[in-house]
Amino acid sequence: MKLVAKGQGKKSERSFSNLCNASVILCLLLAMLVTLFLFRYNNSSIDGVWRSTTIDEKLGDEFAKKIAGLNGNFSIDEKLLKTPEMLLEIKGNKVTLSFRTQIDKMAFINHILEYQKKELLKTLNPNETSSDQLSLDEQKVVEESLPSFSELEQLLDQALSKVATNIGGQYDGKSGRLSAVVLKGRVNRILRTIDIKELPKYSSYLSKETIEGIGYFDYIKYGRRLELLGEEKLTFYITNQKEPV
Repeated sequence: MKLVAKGQGKKSERSFSNLCNASVILCLLLAMLVTLFLFRYNNSSIDGVWRSTTIDEKLGDEFAKKIAGLNGNFSIDEKLLKTPEMLLEIKGNKVTLSFRTQIDKMAFINHILEYQKKELLKTLNPNETSSDQLSLDEQKVVEESLPSFSELEQLLDQALSKVATNIGGQYDGKSGRLSAVVLKGRVNRILRTIDIKELPKYSSYLSKETIEGIGYFDYIKYGRRLELLGEEKLTFYITNQKEPV
């Protein structure tokens, strides 16, 4: 007959009880971690269309240069670019960051006419800077030599369409809106980052060399505000409804 020492049974029961308690605590901790993970994952959703009207100078200058390239003989006033903005469209894990602006076509065409008028004045009379100082015959020559508004509008629409094509964007002649994709990426909701996957060849603001140095944006969501943190901070605000990018 095997004898069991006094108290050994109680020790075994206590060990088993401690083991059960440790297992329960471990399960509770795992459940809490899973719950926190799911909460963080579900609440990190940033789906929607986000808008930023505070355009980084480098990005704005990049597009202004493309438009200014229509005619290198005169400068493009910033006032000719109306309501420049960036749109961040996020659906699921896909991200598209676009830039768009509306061209003030009437002001643009008048700007071109004024430039051409000055050039004609220089040709007719280098010493005169105003058409009021010309003779009636000279004024008539100037007026007849200038293209019509409709002709310039047609030429401008063609030129802007070409610019849009060259940068992989789109141009709407009726509204005067020009837009182009700045970059494409994917959302990592666990790490809360936007990984850059595609960058247009034309962009020097976000060049391959620069992107390879960071490769992603950290993002922080504050209610209706979203901040992308890379080499510089970009701040966006959620729009009320989905808009085409």
